[in-house]
Amino acid sequence: MKDRARSFPARGISVRDDWFAWLPDEKEKFFHRNTQELESTYTMWSVVLDEAISLRRDGQLSKSLKAVAVSSELCPLLTEPLAALLRALSEHARHYGTIPNAAPLDPANFRGQRGRHAARMSGLLNRVLFSHRFQFLHKVSTLEEMVEDLGKDFRDAALDLAEEAAANSGSTWEEVDSNHFDLNTCLRQTS
Repeated sequence: MKDRARSFPARGISVRDDWFAWLPDEKEKFFHRNTQELESTYTMWSVVLDEAISLRRDGQLSKSLKAVAVSSELCPLLTEPLAALLRALSEHARHYGTIPNAAPLDPANFRGQRGRHAARMSGLLNRVLFSHRFQFLHKVSTLEEMVEDLGKDFRDAALDLAEEAAANSGSTWEEVDSNHFDLNTCLRQTS
């Protein structure tokens, strides 16, 4: 149970402390409302993509391609607000100097080559960027770039599938699945 009588700490000792820190009521409501919106959008997108993959596996390619086309249209409903949230976090941190602790991205949490590479670079730079401010800002900017790039790559691959240009291409289906997985990781790192 959160203790509402405490004062709001500027920054905890660790990421875990920051994660479990008390938020004032207005900020907590804002956080939960925005998290719920992102989660709802993510869930809709995931369900449609899962349906497309299941239909393909069951040999219903035509229906599968229609579902993957819908997933392509749903993707920006997640990636655009998520990228905007990351930009807002960065701008807020730059303007107000509110910098939480930031753990480096873990390459093991990503499937795609781009995600693993960005996470490795993030971890490397986290070792040489000595200030918490630069570590946080770099992580947020890396996540923002990844969300935008992965979203574009997902939409491009899904549209290739939907247009039947690569309908039987296992590698394109794997790319769609991998980009979905990595966007989920970006969402989890953000929220």
